[in-house]
Amino acid sequence: MWAYYAAAQRSLTTNCSADWVAVTSYVDNVLRGTNATLIEDLKFDLLKARLSGPGGNTSGADGLTKQQANKTSDVDVASILMDPLDFYQYYGFVDSILPFCNLLETKNFTAAPAENGIVSISGVEDALQAFLAALAELDYDSIPGSADDPVADMSWMRQYCSEYGFYQRGDPDNPLSIETSFQSLELFQQQCNEAFSDHLPTWPQVGNINKYGGWDMQPSNIMFANGEFDPWRTMGLASIESNAPQRKPSIIVPGCDVPSNATTFFGITYDNMVHVSDMRVLLIPDSNHTDFKTIGFYSPVSQAPFYTGLGLFQLALDEWLPCFAAKSARV
Repeated sequence: MWAYYAAAQRSLTTNCSADWVAVTSYVDNVLRGTNATLIEDLKFDLLKARLSGPGGNTSGADGLTKQQANKTSDVDVASILMDPLDFYQYYGFVDSILPFCNLLETKNFTAAPAENGIVSISGVEDALQAFLAALAELDYDSIPGSADDPVADMSWMRQYCSEYGFYQRGDPDNPLSIETSFQSLELFQQQCNEAFSDHLPTWPQVGNINKYGGWDMQPSNIMFANGEFDPWRTMGLASIESNAPQRKPSIIVPGCDVPSNATTFFGITYDNMVHVSDMRVLLIPDSNHTDFKTIGFYSPVSQAPFYTGLGLFQLALDEWLPCFAAKSARV
């Protein structure tokens, strides 16, 4: 599902998108090439940028050698270009990616940004150097927070390995993608096989999920909510991908047991919002939700989706609950 990162790309400024696309394509092409010296230098530069910190502090990369860098896999190196996307799902463009784009497009605030990106003025190699500097300056690797829960991670992985098939791959057929094409279907399947050496089908059994209708499902008594830039929007009825049916949300509450039609569905798509924006209501974070790596109910974006969605669902319940009560009485 390369479309996961397409949502983030849609929210980028024109110049940041142009440079990100150019740098990603350049890195992929170099790593697939035959120039061993260029490959080694590129791997070293990318790893050094990840290990370095703000203000030109490269001490974190003091122990890194070109020999070590060269042993790093192509996919691990190319994936460094996606570090700025780590927190996009919950925080969106303004709060997670815009700071990176500002650093990139101004070359760490030493130059005026170009409307169509650095690549349009001085080429992709200059854009790459600015990209590396922005990675180091923003220092994503040092953002505080607790580690992911390994049990929850494995549980989620089991779901997409066995049935969902949500492999967030790159799109090798799209030269304008910000995601490296080294993130392949084969790579994700290999990771699944290594994590669950038995009890897994050869390929995710997506039919077990799609039997409910997929993008075309027409259920009753259900409300669908999405953020405009939620990367998971692509998997729901509000998907705007080219092969989706382009159904539109409607806030008109349907009657009890009345299914949606083929062109609309009951629900709402929140403008400029991201993943589960309507499930987070705290504008002032508490002690458990104070940084990028802790989400909970803290929303740095907006409270509006929470109250808007809750209000709409309450209206729907007013319509549907009498019907449910009647069914319960008959049982």
